Amino acid sequence: MRKQFNEARRRASESPYHGCATAVFAAVVDTLGLRYGDEAFRAMIGFAGGVGHLVRGTCGALSGAAAAISLSYNKSREEVISALQDPHPVDQHLPEFFQEIFEKIAYVAGKMHEKYGSTLCCEIQFELYGKVLDFLDPAKHWQFSQYHKSYPINCYTVEGDVANWTVEAIIANKSRKAVEHMPNSDRLGNKQS
Repeated sequence: MRKQFNEARRRASESPYHGCATAVFAAVVDTLGLRYGDEAFRAMIGFAGGVGHLVRGTCGALSGAAAAISLSYNKSREEVISALQDPHPVDQHLPEFFQEIFEKIAYVAGKMHEKYGSTLCCEIQFELYGKVLDFLDPAKHWQFSQYHKSYPINCYTVEGDVANWTVEAIIANKSRKAVEHMPNSDRLGNKQS
């Protein structure tokens, strides 16, 4: 198992794709031998840089992780629709595999919070570089690409870590309840005692 964790980390941190979402998604699914078409890979491109390079949204590495975790369940559209139409126990409003997927994503998000303090692209950038750069400005995006050469811990490191944690979540069945990863979950109306 450790070999697969390290392989996913290496693939993501050395990715030729220049996008956190595609790097993590491809690293995880290729490491685990999951089947996917080019359509799935192409769909991940727009999630880079906090979605569409807007930097204010969720880190693309987590988006790639979420897609890989979802893909690992190998459910067809028809199976998802059927599962949603089946009656569920009173305390379970979604199919069990949905909850498993969400808890595995929460595990990865929690690991990101523990190491980088956030799952938001802009906050992770600030943690790593002390500033946030506008990826939509070509000059600033070029400047950002140069940071990878001068900062020992950079976005490639984040991609490698997230790929590693995603493989852990999938093959070692790591998960956690959704609010456990939120240091300030009271913002969501969930008072912690």
